[in-house]
Amino acid sequence: MDQQKAEPTPFTSKTNSQTNGNGTSPRSGRARLIPGSIAFLVFLGIAALYMSATHLLNRDSVSVSMSSRHANDTPLFPITVSLSPLAAPQDTSTDAMPSFSVNVTLTNTGDVTLVILKWHTPFAHGAPAMGIFKVTDLWWGTAVPDMGLMVDYLFPEGGIFVHKQGNKTSDNLLLIRPGEGLSEEVKIGRSAMSIKRGKKYSVKAKGRWMAVWLGEDDNGRYSMRDSINNGQFESEAVEVQT
Repeated sequence: MDQQKAEPTPFTSKTNSQTNGNGTSPRSGRARLIPGSIAFLVFLGIAALYMSATHLLNRDSVSVSMSSRHANDTPLFPITVSLSPLAAPQDTSTDAMPSFSVNVTLTNTGDVTLVILKWHTPFAHGAPAMGIFKVTDLWWGTAVPDMGLMVDYLFPEGGIFVHKQGNKTSDNLLLIRPGEGLSEEVKIGRSAMSIKRGKKYSVKAKGRWMAVWLGEDDNGRYSMRDSINNGQFESEAVEVQT
């Protein structure tokens, strides 16, 4: 019986690193994979935080924008200001400075009586020189400059206005009941604004109410502490011919 020779089996040290078919050690591959996974997870976390912060900022920005628009653009009082052009009297003298006239109407569209401080309104004395009326030259499309008059009003003692005392009605207050309106003719031009003859202009009234009281006081006394003073007014523009 033939005896087969046993061929010696090659000895491989267990300490040698094993390699796959590509010549890469699986252990070293795992070592490189773990730090990469951690970096990817960190990136995802940062991205999520960034998206959350951006969403919050955008939401806050919208809220501020809406509140700002409401505060600055939306009237707080049921008052409309309207203008209508009036035929100016013809003055042919060479020394006369040209002007035009508009009828200004304040209408209470609400269901409560309004008391309005005339200061800095279209009814104020010197309103055209103060810039209450915005006039535009329609040929050139440019604004007509006003005098920029600054008026320092004198407040009554204690900041309390009295609408009517005896037979005298205050020159500073306008009282408009619901559904009613007050009108006044205003002349624009002359020394207040450089209006020229034979031209077309557009004009509108724009400004801010200095003080408005909601409701009529039984004693006719109105304190500045009780007034609302952050409403704006702006009329539609009308065309006039000088």
